[in-house]
Amino acid sequence: MELKPRGCDKVLRMVNKGVQVPNPPSLHAGDDCSVEQASATGAALYPGCQFGGFLNETDY
Repeated sequence: MELKPRGCDKVLRMVNKGVQVPNPPSLHAGDDCSVEQASATGAALYPGCQFGGFLNETDY
């Protein structure tokens, strides 16, 4: 049995976009997380981060 963190495919897609992630297996991406809206410009996600959906203009 292989154990993977929730949303590991999304984390790997962010790494491929250029987001700096020192330890990808330590992150948890929620089901509502949108990789397409993530920007790699100066972005870094550190061990233990948990993240979900991004805000839309109508959310604030």
